[in-house]
Amino acid sequence: MKSLARRPRSMTAGRQHPNLKVVKDQNLNSVDTYLAIPKLLRRRSQWVVWKEKKRKGAKLGDKPTKVPCQTDGRMASSTDPSTWATFEKAVASLRSGEFDGIGFVFSIDDPYCGIDLDHCIENGRLLPWAEDIVTQLDSYTELSPSGKGLHIIVAAKKPGTRCRKALGSGEIEIYDRGRYFTFTGTRWKNNLRPIKKAQTAVDAIYKKVFRNAQKPTRKLAPKSRPTKVDMMKKDILALAGRARNKNKFKRLWAGDSGGYPSTSEADLALCGILAFYTGGDPALLASLYRESGLAQIPKNKTSRRGNLTEYVDRLVRRAIEGCTDYYDWEGNNKKASSKIKPRPKGWTASELLKQEFPEPRLAIPGLLPEGLALLVGPPKAGKSWWAMNACTATVTGGDAFSAYQVPQGGALYLALEDSPQRLKQRLKNSLNSIDESSAALDQLYLFNRWPRVGEGGRTRLAQFLEEHQNIRLVFIDTLAKVRAYRQGKGSEYSYKRDYEAMASLKALAEEHRIALVLIHHTRKAEAKDVFSEIAGTTGLSGGADTLMVFKRLRGGSDAELWVTGRDIEEQHLALRFDSTNCSWVILGAAEICNTTNKQQRIIDALKDAYPETLSPKELVHITGREKNALQNALYHMERKGLIAKIDRGKYSYIELTNLSNKSTESNKATDVRNHPSVFQVKEPNNTSVIRNLRSNRGSGYERYQASMNAMQRRLKEKG
Repeated sequence: MKSLARRPRSMTAGRQHPNLKVVKDQNLNSVDTYLAIPKLLRRRSQWVVWKEKKRKGAKLGDKPTKVPCQTDGRMASSTDPSTWATFEKAVASLRSGEFDGIGFVFSIDDPYCGIDLDHCIENGRLLPWAEDIVTQLDSYTELSPSGKGLHIIVAAKKPGTRCRKALGSGEIEIYDRGRYFTFTGTRWKNNLRPIKKAQTAVDAIYKKVFRNAQKPTRKLAPKSRPTKVDMMKKDILALAGRARNKNKFKRLWAGDSGGYPSTSEADLALCGILAFYTGGDPALLASLYRESGLAQIPKNKTSRRGNLTEYVDRLVRRAIEGCTDYYDWEGNNKKASSKIKPRPKGWTASELLKQEFPEPRLAIPGLLPEGLALLVGPPKAGKSWWAMNACTATVTGGDAFSAYQVPQGGALYLALEDSPQRLKQRLKNSLNSIDESSAALDQLYLFNRWPRVGEGGRTRLAQFLEEHQNIRLVFIDTLAKVRAYRQGKGSEYSYKRDYEAMASLKALAEEHRIALVLIHHTRKAEAKDVFSEIAGTTGLSGGADTLMVFKRLRGGSDAELWVTGRDIEEQHLALRFDSTNCSWVILGAAEICNTTNKQQRIIDALKDAYPETLSPKELVHITGREKNALQNALYHMERKGLIAKIDRGKYSYIELTNLSNKSTESNKATDVRNHPSVFQVKEPNNTSVIRNLRSNRGSGYERYQASMNAMQRRLKEKG
């Protein structure tokens, strides 16, 4: 029996178990062998396959571990039913020769319990201690793959938290959830016993094996009083048992690690709760943990007696470091149930300056930093194509939107509005020059169904990110498909609901240092500020780290993207959809790219005359446009920074850069000078020129910088 939490680093296909000959030389690839397994188990979709793997650092003669897998070769999880399969699929996968056996996962939803008797058979005969247990249970019994042990399946529940104990010359293990048993289908002595209800027998065996072992070895004084520490422990347990998360605490305290990728994660969750009430006292926290049900479950890393203390110390240290608030015990009433007064963790200014924090990870350097982002646009505008383009660029480490060099990593795309057929077609169209058999595509995970945040969706996402540490980018398409259902009424509640929905996902993005992008829609009414067009309350935009507003004319191939955020400068970019490759291309700053033909004629005229300036009268003669229309165009072009007004009635051409130089990981997304839409200038020493520039109407940062650039060049020309 093995835990499902640990994922193998490598899996070797096509091997056969070395001890199969012991199991009466039966062929495990034969379906007939497994037909001896009771139908009650075969009907359930709780089956996995397994491979043998040597433990890291194992010595010669050490027993290898049996790694559970899905039928496609990926890791299986005891807490995720989606990784399990039917009996027929498991046997079919075994017959392919890539696996060594099949196994059944015990779940809280089934009525079965498994008893594993290790090293109970010698020279083909059952040892007395094991024979007593087999006789008492009188249920389905089969040989283990090694041929030296037995697996007994009964209809019962384990009455306590203890799972394993040495017994006689062997060992006994009892599980009813969160573990799997290997199955061979080889019944012990060809008995035909079915699975029987044996709760009374299991209770008696458990009491005899485990509860006797828990009796203290030393005698206590007959009138010993509880110590101060014991009384404090009692208060902590009473208080935690009445808190809002009491159900979670009670489940963990009882030893139930269900819902966590591993028992180590469950240990950390329990210690995190206890750290809050113990005030960060490591000795008290360690003592409480050792009394919990989770501490009684054997762990792979602590199988050696000397490592157990190190494991607990490390666990306690991590729990205290992750705890930012502590319970205030001062002034509490006798019921120990008064309101919690958190003690926020902070720094002095000197301490904060000395702190070292990791540099922000950039999912798309120059455009999308880590954290929570909103990609907003009208329906059917091309946001899903934009998301797919970003995901494929991430997993291949290629160019995103033909403008940004993206670091390679994993990506998760929840396309919750697409059918599997549409999702497949969108993926194929987005691959462009990427080979469909490329190994990089194994790092792109796609789902078209996902539970809502209030129904386990956030927990499932956290588990997925824990299991796939290479993920750098996550898209959820759309926000409405995962957020909790609306409850309550009123604008105040709507704001709170929106902000809390964002805060929950934002914390997840920060914990795993990923860019989590929520695709959302704009409202119908337009606004002067494009970021005010986000549908919903300001709780959505206020809770996100990065905002991206996507606009596209219906039926057109061009679009505009506005970007702003806490860790990135505001940008306004022009995009074009390449229908041949089904991909978006960023052309550059929108002010530069979105010029009309008439505006381009004015720019060309000024460019031809550069470094000389031209008056409106001269431009009328060159372009042939009517005077009033030309002056109106000059006014708006100057405000956009497309041209510069040098002196009264004189206009000059300015050089504008595009996104020709692609970004790299070393680019600083937070540095406005690195963005291609900002002009690199040095202020001239002529104060009168500066005064004239600042007095012009419509001055703004971009226009001012552009004008300064043009004036600097004119001053150099004049010497």
